[in-house]
Amino acid sequence: MRVYQKGMAAILPMVFVSLASAQVLVVGGKGADLADIAGTDTLVTVVLKGSNAMDSNLKVESLANGILGVRSQSGQLSHYRVSDVQEVRVQGEVMTVKRLESTVDRGLTSDQKQVVARAAEQAYALFKASTGDQSLRMAAAQVVAVSGTEDQKAEALEYLNGLTSGNDLRTALEAARNLVMAGSPPVTSEMISQGLNSGDRQVRASAALLAGLTGDPSGKSQMFKMLRDRASDFAVPAIRGLAWLGDREAIPTLLTIITERSEEKANAATDALILLGGDEIIEQMKLKLPDVEGRARFRVVRVLHALGDPLGNKLMREEMLEIPSLSFETAIILAQQGDLKAMQVLRERLAQKYDAYEEVLFHRAEATAALIEAGDRTNIGEFQELLRAGIASVNLRVLQLIGSLDVKSLLPVTQPAIESGDPVISLAGCQAAIALTNAEYRTRLKKVNL
Repeated sequence: MRVYQKGMAAILPMVFVSLASAQVLVVGGKGADLADIAGTDTLVTVVLKGSNAMDSNLKVESLANGILGVRSQSGQLSHYRVSDVQEVRVQGEVMTVKRLESTVDRGLTSDQKQVVARAAEQAYALFKASTGDQSLRMAAAQVVAVSGTEDQKAEALEYLNGLTSGNDLRTALEAARNLVMAGSPPVTSEMISQGLNSGDRQVRASAALLAGLTGDPSGKSQMFKMLRDRASDFAVPAIRGLAWLGDREAIPTLLTIITERSEEKANAATDALILLGGDEIIEQMKLKLPDVEGRARFRVVRVLHALGDPLGNKLMREEMLEIPSLSFETAIILAQQGDLKAMQVLRERLAQKYDAYEEVLFHRAEATAALIEAGDRTNIGEFQELLRAGIASVNLRVLQLIGSLDVKSLLPVTQPAIESGDPVISLAGCQAAIALTNAEYRTRLKKVNL
């Protein structure tokens, strides 16, 4: 399970924005409702129930999850609960919408478009404000390069490209990775060569991953040396990089690593063998079956199952799903493919009482995502409950999982995270919202977030 995402709230029950709009009386504006006003330069006055207190000269920023977001002329963002608002009075004319149409999927509802527009706006604000945190600013630039206006995209890409040509190799590699994620990969051959020959192990690891992401095979000899390293933080990047390159020369070594005691290296080898695929790997997995047990056997069966072998499918359902220590991981894999028995295992797990430990919450997030991917949307509220726990690592994992799903109805769940006072959580919320509506970006993120 992933922890506080490398380099990188109380949530109210989800309600539809259109329903919230209907609960707020808009006075003036010639029939416009809050959905029409949000994201424009229209000035409004918010009148509160009971006291009739008024807050004037505001712009409506967002309306989601029963929360009305407004910004003052000084730029301060405030929020009101919809249930506390008596009416919103339009001051003058309704102005032209300034929504960032480049980020908006035409298949979205107007309410969902507001969340996406707000995510794009907030990502740019974080990019401009994070001058003291270079890693956060680079990550924000990545999101802006995908979601911003044309001018904002150009600004973000210029910033990242400038860092790739700097003297700090570690920073240059990180900037290059963000450019790849943004869909604008730079020319990296010289940078990768320098990185793979660096005496800094972290730099070499970053270079190996970048080589795989950009399809640059020039440093394979150095990556093969890293592949055999005992340290997982050195070997795993090489395993992933070579797999992304489609390098089948790595298969013999991967076949050895998959049964090693190092869980991180063995899992990476499993993912790599699945990615490389082919009859050769299926045959080798079957040869290993009689001699492996426990988690090593699970990994071998997982490869067979992922590559569509009938024996692998049978063993996953009839053996692995019945072993208590492996049933949850097995159910996650099978449920994503719509297996009814596995889905029931996950539903029962979610129905159990639990202690709010990080690993337990990660498991609940994984189970929720697997069920949603299988078409069961009944547990969407579990994501909100997990985010409400306020544990940073859990929040980031939940948002990462949300962003990996092609389920646009999850957009309102990201809204409170987008508005978080923690810039890391806020950016993760922005990234999740943008990924939900941009298939190419979502695919790139899923690749690196295995």
